[in-house]
Amino acid sequence: MPQPTRDIPEDLERFVQEVRRHMRDFADLNELIDGEESGDRMILLELAQTLSDYNSIPPLITPAEFGTFPSRFLLLKGTVYNLLDSANLLLARNSLAYSDGGLSVSDVEERYRKYAEIATRGKEWWEARVTRFKIAANLAEAIGSGVPVGVHSEYFWISGAYGGYS
Repeated sequence: MPQPTRDIPEDLERFVQEVRRHMRDFADLNELIDGEESGDRMILLELAQTLSDYNSIPPLITPAEFGTFPSRFLLLKGTVYNLLDSANLLLARNSLAYSDGGLSVSDVEERYRKYAEIATRGKEWWEARVTRFKIAANLAEAIGSGVPVGVHSEYFWISGAYGGYS
């Protein structure tokens, strides 16, 4: 069982363990590496990167933090895909293909290729899902309450400022 990361709130510690369970990243399950692939602090870093990425994707509605993120599922998936992307940087830096007498050895390249494929497809899926989610949230906020409060286009001010009267 991994040691808890010091000095972090209990809800963040639970999220770290949730990410680890989702990725099946436990020492006894990792047959090719010793220990866990991603440490708790790396998971927290990628969580922060996921939050930053979410807040930078238009429409720029109310910024989300860990405690206010609208979808735990999207936060988990974004963190996982960012972790895989980060692990790929390490794999790329430490890959070494060796060939001698017709025998080729490259244990890292296949894992790198698989991680790259999962991370790329996952990040594309995540960004599309976040964009759709934020557009829907913006529309609901703009028209759902009867008071226009969402992020509007300039056409709102041109045609909507007079209450429908021109």
